[in-house]
Amino acid sequence: MDYQRLTHKIFQRLLRESQEEREERGRRRLAQAAGTAALVKKTSESVDIVLYDPDALLDLAATAEDDLGPTLLDKVILGVIGANRTFQNCNGAWEINKSAVRNKGDGGILYGLAYAASGAPLTPDRYSVSLSAQKGWLGQDSRGGEPFDDASLPPEERRTPDDPSDDCDLHRNGDKCGTHLDLPSLNRSYEAEGWEEGLLHKLRAAHDDTMRKLGRDSIKTLLAMRGNSDRFFSRYYFTY
Repeated sequence: MDYQRLTHKIFQRLLRESQEEREERGRRRLAQAAGTAALVKKTSESVDIVLYDPDALLDLAATAEDDLGPTLLDKVILGVIGANRTFQNCNGAWEINKSAVRNKGDGGILYGLAYAASGAPLTPDRYSVSLSAQKGWLGQDSRGGEPFDDASLPPEERRTPDDPSDDCDLHRNGDKCGTHLDLPSLNRSYEAEGWEEGLLHKLRAAHDDTMRKLGRDSIKTLLAMRGNSDRFFSRYYFTY
């Protein structure tokens, strides 16, 4: 028996099945995100995203309310996520600094948007991660990415002493998280799967269309949504 050929065929099959799973996941996220839009603010150092219901926003604008805040929080904003560059190299990853959703299960949409908008691998917040977010990261083990090396150690004690690209702050027992479900899942980077770009393009197009419909009210509405994103996070951060 040609074991080398057999091994090659097995690897080809596994790769094909993995690709099919990623494509199916992308189709599910696109379907799940139907009827939503994304407000994206991107700089060279950070990205902030607000996922919202454009129909609810247009209905709100039509009421001509002066204080949009309460209705934005209760009916319009569906989720928020933010990411920024890390202090260390961390495999080139950006860390998630906030994430919250109104409806449990929509976290996958937000994280997909963050992958695409940042244009980088992602990693959990290097300071503190809620238990709900930790559960979400545990479900990302099928993504590519690499573990981090401990940036606090002397170079000669690091896992890859001659490669600083993976040096990063590590989560440890007893840090600000309090409880860790799985330290290895927090101390690594995660890569995009490819479908995230299509999701971002679709939801940004929906946002642009919504702003055109709002016309002269678009600036006031944009400012209100950005101003309420942190309030939304404070209210819903425990939901994933």
